[in-house]
Amino acid sequence: MIWQDKYLDDLLSRGEIEVSRLIPCIFNRFSLAITAGTATYTLPNGILCITYKGDPIYPEEQIGKELATPWYKPLNAGSQSKPYNYYRIGYGYSTIEFRPVPNESIAANDTNIYGSDIANRIIISCWKVADPTGSTYRIPTYIQRSLLKYYALEKAFRKEGKGQNLVAADYFRNKYEYWLNIFKVTQANISKCIRRRLSAGVSPIKLPPRPVLPAAYRNT
Repeated sequence: MIWQDKYLDDLLSRGEIEVSRLIPCIFNRFSLAITAGTATYTLPNGILCITYKGDPIYPEEQIGKELATPWYKPLNAGSQSKPYNYYRIGYGYSTIEFRPVPNESIAANDTNIYGSDIANRIIISCWKVADPTGSTYRIPTYIQRSLLKYYALEKAFRKEGKGQNLVAADYFRNKYEYWLNIFKVTQANISKCIRRRLSAGVSPIKLPPRPVLPAAYRNT
């Protein structure tokens, strides 16, 4: 036997993790516990949507210039009230900061975050990296076998030593890239549907009321 089973299993696991990083495809949804007076929280990358008791919390880069006001981005970062947006902090965007700082503590409970509990929790929707050791966070089964098989064979044939075959390695690499591209296109359409569904499921942003000028000062 040229390759040990464990070596091939490791390649399959590495391939699944790589695919899930290259092409976001594993949807995850969970509730976040927050504490009154605490603004920063650590979250996974690939955030799609954050809702605060059913209302959306927008990332800074999605806020237009006309919304980047002292009301929306307080000069006093320590002011407390219901958050309206968040900022990514540091490299990798693993930490976020709510603005304004939350003024209440809310526990995490994932029991019914697709139903009635949406109005009671801080809910994070995001993409997740594959976990080949379990059965929950895996890339879709319709593409899993073909894609990972070609990934593992390319790596195995390219390995130096007995059994190396660069022609075979290039062949399986081309196969892998072919199926990866198909998966990328398919998942892009699925991702659009998920984003559209998430956007439809939250309330529109609540802006402060605009003053109404007296009739004499209005444009006619």
